[in-house]
Amino acid sequence: MAKVMISIDDNLLSRVDEVADEMYTSRSGYIANALARSLNEYEVAKSLKEMSVTLRKFADNPSCDEELKQKMSEFQTLVTYLPLAR
Repeated sequence: MAKVMISIDDNLLSRVDEVADEMYTSRSGYIANALARSLNEYEVAKSLKEMSVTLRKFADNPSCDEELKQKMSEFQTLVTYLPLAR
């Protein structure tokens, strides 16, 4: 596991410590978990944008080519692992 050094505003760090304590986790664990959630949200938003473009192409030309099948498969894989999908 890699170790990194980051700079965080004192007020933000205090808030992180408070929440980490409430969640019975370490500061490092809380920050790693928050970062993972943020990256997941970014990837979902990016995928939704790509899916929107793909569906627009399909609406303009309703044939299901290999590119569309691939994009739909990627999207389905992504949403399968979302907490909302369970």
